[in-house]
Amino acid sequence: MNNASAQKAGYPFSLFTYDPALTSKLNSALYVAASEGHLTAPASLTFEYADQDVVARKVFHFDPGYVLNVETTVHV
Repeated sequence: MNNASAQKAGYPFSLFTYDPALTSKLNSALYVAASEGHLTAPASLTFEYADQDVVARKVFHFDPGYVLNVETTVHV
């Protein structure tokens, strides 16, 4: 991982909002994986975070080849 680049552009799969406090919360939160064990493509892996104010979800869809689709939602 290149920390200098991450300071400028952010870490992979990090989220951005126009509220710095919310951005910090979303990127430092511990997300819970909805799947366990060994997955074989095609498959999906979901990570969720929720507190009393925010619900965030990141879904990674792995195709049989080398294609990765990412779906993110944040509800405030």
